[in-house]
Amino acid sequence: MSCCVCRLPLLPDRAESTSPLPEHFAPPGVLTKEQTRYFERGTLWGDHIHGFWVDTRYFSSNMIANRDPKNNPVGLMMFLWEQEFITMHHTCFRLLCVVLDAEGENKESLRKLVALEMVLGPPGGGIDCGRWPGVNYEGAGEEVDTRTLWKLGFALGSNIFDWRGLARLGYDWVVHRPDVFPRFYTTVSPERVKHLASGTDLRGTDVLTRMPSDVLRAIASHLVLEPAALAQLSGTCRFLRFLAVDEWQLLARDCVLALRWAIPCAAELQQDAKKLEGTANKDAQGDWMLYLSHVHRTNSMRVRRWVWALCGEVKRVADKHFKRTRIMEKGTMRWQEAEKMTAVKWVEHLWISALQGTTLQDLRKVARQNGVKTAFA
Repeated sequence: MSCCVCRLPLLPDRAESTSPLPEHFAPPGVLTKEQTRYFERGTLWGDHIHGFWVDTRYFSSNMIANRDPKNNPVGLMMFLWEQEFITMHHTCFRLLCVVLDAEGENKESLRKLVALEMVLGPPGGGIDCGRWPGVNYEGAGEEVDTRTLWKLGFALGSNIFDWRGLARLGYDWVVHRPDVFPRFYTTVSPERVKHLASGTDLRGTDVLTRMPSDVLRAIASHLVLEPAALAQLSGTCRFLRFLAVDEWQLLARDCVLALRWAIPCAAELQQDAKKLEGTANKDAQGDWMLYLSHVHRTNSMRVRRWVWALCGEVKRVADKHFKRTRIMEKGTMRWQEAEKMTAVKWVEHLWISALQGTTLQDLRKVARQNGVKTAFA
C-alpha cells in the first residue's frame, strides 16, 4: 500500500495485523522505531467512507481498517484498498489540506476534498497503485523517483517495496519523519551575539558593509520570499551575521511564515500540542534567523519540503480539472453534485461526532439544514 502524495508505503500495524505478509515490512535496520510508527499510520478518505475520512491502520495485502476508537467510535470497518480509496500518511494529508486551503473540520474544507476526489478519481491500480493520473510525482521538489523500487504483486494490494533500494538511489533521507521540527529558541543566545560582536570594527571596506544599517535592512526585506537568498546575504560576512541576529529577526520570521511548510499546521498543533511545545508558531518571538537556518538543514524538514512540493503538484493537476469541469462554479451541474455529496458526508461526519458529545437534537437540525434525510432526522 502506498501514499497518494509521497508514493512511499504504509507498513502493516504489528499490533493489529493478524497475518501480514512478511515482505510488507521494512527490513531490520532500515527504519527506527519512531519512523516505523509513522509509516504505520495514515488517513483513508473517499466517498465510500462514512464521514469521508478516517484515521486508518494497514493490515497488509489489500486490507485496511479504521482502527482508531478514540477518533472513530463507530466500530471496526474493513476496506479493500486498491482502486477504491485514497490513502495518505498523516502529514501528507495534513499538508495537502493546507495547500488546498481545506484546513479544519468544517463543511467548506470537506467540499474541497470532495471536489478533488470527484475530478481526480481513485488512484491507479497494478504497478501504478496510489498514483493519480497526470500528477508528475518524479518532477516535483527533490525529483524523487521510486518507480523502480516497486515490484508488482500477484494480487490486489500486494505490491512490494524495496526499502534498501532507497539508499542505493541516494534517497535514504526520505524515511525521516516530516513532522519533527527543529527546536525554536525563544531568545537569542547571548553567547552567540557576543561572539559575533567581538572585535573593534565589524564593518569591512567593501561597498556592501559600508552601507547604513537601514539600507541593508531594506535590501534584506526584498528577500523575504527567497529564504535561500536571505540566508546567503546574512552569511556573507561577520558584520551581516551580527546585523541579521540583532535587527533582522522579524524579516526572518516573515520568511519562515511565507514558506508555510516550515511550522506545524493547525491539525498538527491540535493533535500533538504537548509534543510540539517549543516549536515555532506565527506569534512566537525568538531567534527566527537560527530557525530559518535549521529548517533548511535537517532531513525531516527536507522531507517536509519535498512533500509540500508534491502537494503543490497535486493541486496543479486538480486546479486544471476544476477549471475544465467547472465543479467549483456555483450553479453548474458538477457543482450541484459536489454539494449533494458534501451535505451527506458532512452529516455523517457530525454523526460520528455525536458519539463524542454532539447532541442528537443538534444533529437533526444540521441534517435538515443540509437537506439530508437520515434515520434520526
